[in-house]
This record gives sequence, structure tokens and C-alpha cells, in this order.
Amino acid sequence: MEYFLFLFLFLIFGIIALIDKKKTSKFFFALIAFFFIVLFGGLRYQVGVDWYNYESIFQESTFDNLFQIGIEPFFNLLIVCIKHFNLDYLFFVFFIFTVATCLKFTFLFKYSNSFFAALLIYFPIQFMTYDINGIRQGLAIGITFWSVGYLLEKKLLPFLAIVTLATCCHYSAAIFFPFYFIANIKIKDKYIHIIVFSSVVLGFLLQDMILAYVLPKLSGLESVFAQKVSSYSINENFGKGLSLGFSTFHRLAIFYLFFIFYDKLNIEPRLKNILLNSYLISIVLYFLFSAIEIIASRGSLYYRSFDILIIASFITIPKKFESKMLVLLIIFLYAVLGVNTNLSLPFNGLVPYQNSMFN
Repeated sequence: MEYFLFLFLFLIFGIIALIDKKKTSKFFFALIAFFFIVLFGGLRYQVGVDWYNYESIFQESTFDNLFQIGIEPFFNLLIVCIKHFNLDYLFFVFFIFTVATCLKFTFLFKYSNSFFAALLIYFPIQFMTYDINGIRQGLAIGITFWSVGYLLEKKLLPFLAIVTLATCCHYSAAIFFPFYFIANIKIKDKYIHIIVFSSVVLGFLLQDMILAYVLPKLSGLESVFAQKVSSYSINENFGKGLSLGFSTFHRLAIFYLFFIFYDKLNIEPRLKNILLNSYLISIVLYFLFSAIEIIASRGSLYYRSFDILIIASFITIPKKFESKMLVLLIIFLYAVLGVNTNLSLPFNGLVPYQNSMFN
């Protein structure tokens, strides 16, 4: 129930923002939303699939085992620094969550043309999935968001520095490095259709070959990536391949809605092109890694994360207030479906919700 209350809060703020378009009003309600999110997520207690795993890592981390404990050294260094000041695990969770949330809120406030619609999308896709359950990955995504400014300005070194910092929090962020050389390319429409079609067909055709030939070779390697892929492939919960189900059509539907209404969206042209290329790459990676669903999802994650901006931008397609309200309500229902899906997953780590202020 607590999770759905946030959706109603964002919906109310979104309606107010449609009526009162002053930036000061938007900033005021954004601060309120940020305050409640930090209290709810930052002060959570024993909530999240990885709560106890991170607690164990926190207890074991020292300067002596900085490069040996099995997580990214920079993230381990954050833990050690916090422990150096005699601060506990609850502070660590609060600190990481607050930094990640601050990065995402400021990014959305700066680049989204419908901030509260973006929050509605952010809540089930980012907050519940990564900020609560994947502490390192949630932080890495927040850091990666801030590379967009350097993509727009075409500044290579600052971009590389930002993505390197994200990679130091979660190795998976390294997949975002090549995007600098693709982000600002204007891809012709016919090539976009060819790329999407080819990736879908190849992805499903290559599933059996990947499972039969590639995975056995990876299992003999000692790299972190190879071991991760191998462990997921034999896990009954994570090792399933993709099928033509809701998740597949859902991604394609978002992409083609964005593609069809591309010229009507009120987004700065260079940013719009970056968003299109990013989501296109996410689809390619998603289908090419389709032999193992969780690898497909996480491999495409950093490129897909910008769908927060994409879906929220749909509210700018119509001109009339009533039509904008209708789009906002559709986005709200989409968010409700996302929250309900997250809560219905077995062992989701989200319920029962507890807060450290009361424990």
C-alpha cells in the first residue's frame, strides 16, 4: 500500500504542474517529493533483496581487503570510509540511496519536460527495482545519467570520467562507454527498421547456439563477467531465454511510439536524437543477449534507463489541457501496473516495508 501512495502523490503534483507552469512551483513540489522519497527509501529497514548481503559486505570490508572482497573497489572504499567515522550500516544505506536519488532527481528536473510524469515512470522501473534492491547499480545508473550533458556538448574526456566513475560502482556500467561514438549520429529511418528487425530475428535464431556453444566456454573462464553469466545461465529463476511475451512487445511498443511521434515531442532536438539512439541500442542488446533473460535485461539497462524521459515526454504530444491530462492518467496507470508487477514477484524484498525510524 505504501508504494501506491507515492504514485497518487506524483499524480497530484503532476496535475498541479499542468495547471501552474511556474518553475518555482515545480521546484517546490519536486523538493517535497524528494524529501518523502528519501525518508521512505533511505531510511528503510531490512527492505530489499540484497539487504543482508550488503550488510555482510559492510561488516567484512576493511582497507586490507579493498580489492579482495568481491565487489568494485571504489564502492568498497566508500564502505571503509563510512566505517572509519564509526557510522553504521543504516547510515551507509541512507547515504548511498540519497546520493543516487539526488543524481536522478536533478537529472530529471533538468532534462524532463514533464518532471512528475517522469517520477511516475521512475518509481516502478528505477526506485523499486534498483534503488531499493540493487544499491550499487542504482548509484551507477544515477552517475551515468550525468554523462548526457557531455554527450550533448561532445566532450569525450568528461564523458569517459563520468562513465568510469559509474563503472567503479558497478562493472556493468562499462557497457555505456561506446555510446559516445553513437549518441549524436543521425540514423536514417529505413536503417532503424532494419536494425530493429535484424536484432529481433538474430536474437531468437542465436539462442540455441549461444546456449550450446558460447556458455560452456564461458564457464571455464575466470573473469567476473564470465562467472556471472555462467551462474545466471544455470539458475532456474534467471536462466530462462526470452520469448515473444509482454516484456518484448512492451519495449518495442515504447520505441515505436517514440519513433512515430518523434517530430511532435517537445524535446531539445539533440537530446531527442540521443534518446532515440540510446533506446535503439537497448533493443539491439536486449535481443542479442536473449538466450538468458536477466543478461538481456541488465545488458541493455544503461541504454534503456532513459525511457523515463521518453515515456514522460509523451505528455507533450497533445496541445489541449484535457488531452495532456488523459496522457498523464495513462502514464499513472502504467506506473500502477509496474508497481503491482514488482510487488507480485516472489521474494521481491519489498514487503513487508519497515522504516528505521520505528525500529
